[in-house]
Amino acid sequence: MPKISVVMPAYNAEKYIAEAIESILAQTYKDFEFIIINDGSTDKTEEIILSYNDERIVYLKNEKNMGIVYTLNRGLEIAKGEFIARMDSDDISLPNRFEKQLSFLKTHKDIAVLGTSFTIFGEGIENYPFIFSSNSKRAKAELFFNSSLGHPSVIIKKSALDNNSLRYEEEYKGLEDFVLWWRIAKYGNIASLKEPLLKYRKHKKQITSSRDFAFEQKFKKFLLERVNVFDINYTNTEFDSLLKYCLGFYDVLIINDIKNLVSLFKKLLKANKKQKYFNRYYFKKVLGLAVTYSISFLNISDNDKYKLRFYAFKNGVISTELFLKLTAHKILKH
Repeated sequence: MPKISVVMPAYNAEKYIAEAIESILAQTYKDFEFIIINDGSTDKTEEIILSYNDERIVYLKNEKNMGIVYTLNRGLEIAKGEFIARMDSDDISLPNRFEKQLSFLKTHKDIAVLGTSFTIFGEGIENYPFIFSSNSKRAKAELFFNSSLGHPSVIIKKSALDNNSLRYEEEYKGLEDFVLWWRIAKYGNIASLKEPLLKYRKHKKQITSSRDFAFEQKFKKFLLERVNVFDINYTNTEFDSLLKYCLGFYDVLIINDIKNLVSLFKKLLKANKKQKYFNRYYFKKVLGLAVTYSISFLNISDNDKYKLRFYAFKNGVISTELFLKLTAHKILKH
């Protein structure tokens, strides 16, 4: 039985898939099966996959395009490995990616999902790093707002999926990885290696979730689930301000939104102190940073921004450490 099952979906990936395949076959850690699922491609994707003669490759084909959630779950169902390694057909894994991830997991038995940081690259852009949190307590707290793992870089303990009946959810297509991390984090810790061990390609044909009404509704439903982990009473206006922030609608934030966030976050911090769902220090840290970031987008004077930060500090949402850091920065600017 292989130690790792690599699961890579591919749809009309002829331009980049050879680089992706070769980066996996060139891994310094050799004990894996490489499950490649052709999701009904109409280009030369199949021809390129079949050109590789490596006994570790397990080739599956959807007769028609079924989408990412179905395709990933099909790979999970046949995976034989103790660990599931994700890979996308347009990215490149560095040769020692699996070796370094497994070495970390060997000494950190509490980690159920381990990602890595990225190097963002692509035609017409300058390479730059995208660093994910290596602290498991902070990574879990960050899940309140967004996915704190890079999906194509992760290695997942298969037992964390099978023992808890977890799979990617079609209902949350476009958020399927974020939702899965949230589910897994109830049973095990998540983290990332700071070192970028995957090259994440950006290009025009990349499939991304469109922020249409349907997406916003499923995002809203999932956000409600995250807020409702805590037994608190909150207003519709407080939730709407949180939704604006989480969807990235920063240009429409107003002063009342900041006050709504402070009010809601104050309730969340109080409830979390009792329920201990998130680490208290890191949960306060990510909430405080969210308020600070929101304030930075407001079209108001620096002095009014300072007053809002002080308001958040006075209400216990921004820590003394963060407030003093922001205040020192303001003084230095003047």
